Amino acid sequence: MAQTQQGTSSDDQEAGVSYDNEGVSPPSPRAGVVVVVGGKHRGAAGGATRVLNINHLAATMWLLPCVCYAASSVCTTLLNKAVIRQVEPKYSLFLLVSQHIATVCITLALHCLKVIPPLFSDVDHSIVIKWIPLDVLFVLMLLTNTAALKFVSIPIVTVFKAFSTVVTALGDYFLFNQRLSIGIVGSLVLMVVSSVIAGLNDLEYNGWGYFWMTLNCISTSCYALYMRLAMKTKVPEFTAAFLNNAIAIPLLFPVLLMSGTLEQSLMHTLSGGGLFRMIFCMSCVSGFFVCCSAFWCVRRTSPTTYSMVGALNKIPLTILGWILFGASMTWLGVTSVCVGLSAGVWYTMERNIKKDLHPEINSRSILPRIL
Repeated sequence: MAQTQQGTSSDDQEAGVSYDNEGVSPPSPRAGVVVVVGGKHRGAAGGATRVLNINHLAATMWLLPCVCYAASSVCTTLLNKAVIRQVEPKYSLFLLVSQHIATVCITLALHCLKVIPPLFSDVDHSIVIKWIPLDVLFVLMLLTNTAALKFVSIPIVTVFKAFSTVVTALGDYFLFNQRLSIGIVGSLVLMVVSSVIAGLNDLEYNGWGYFWMTLNCISTSCYALYMRLAMKTKVPEFTAAFLNNAIAIPLLFPVLLMSGTLEQSLMHTLSGGGLFRMIFCMSCVSGFFVCCSAFWCVRRTSPTTYSMVGALNKIPLTILGWILFGASMTWLGVTSVCVGLSAGVWYTMERNIKKDLHPEINSRSILPRIL
């Protein structure tokens, strides 16, 4: 038995697999389980066995939060658009604050019903202080985006947001040793090309607009990178969602008051029909899922993957916007979707199991190590 265990450990090291990572424990050969690692089968001889592929299990562990974040983000965007179409664009800030309030209420309700782990068991004032910069970056990201839209068109904003993904990848590399392979860099460049193609007919230059979008690009990247630092406090995703939204409300509410749209937005909400209120509530609930899945995605993967998933959301949004809202679809739009989809597939292929579980193994970096 000692020899079998020793041989298993040696083979696992050659395959680059660690059973301790992500809470995966090595199954016992006596349990009638065949473990498949790198194409090698090992387990009890004879008897009924079931196959457990460690690579497939690990793939699920990092792909699932990405899919959940992408799906919830797309649903929230579509619901927000459905709400704002019935009122006016200035309603978006009130809707955002409402989603934050709803997330706090939902997490507290789940906490009281004991559906989720206790929210405040591992929270102290030092953790709260560490979370404040994250919400400051979020408000800065929101304000710079709003300011930029006064000077440049939405396609220009989309192009800059694609560049923010590249900036996030560089920050991930220098701050967290997240190595960048040629394939990952290529997929990021392809994503930028996709955004440029989408806005090719609307490209314009405005000094103030580019200034605000540069600040937005920096704040967006800092937000994604600092989120990973905040998640190192080891608080659960639901506690992270509660802290993030509870701290953001007093920061966002003065902005809503200064916008002068609070009273009008309340009137729209109270006087709206049953369908409008139903979509409004669905949007608020969907915001809760976006927040929780975003923290889950960053914790299980990296800020680069989180940003890439956010950038790839434009593909289903473009298609669904064309189907549901009758948005125009040009040949440039179709080309942009195809190029963006290729970038997403390429990036996913590069994020193979060994790189996700062991970034130091089989991860060729094209940048010199500076830090």
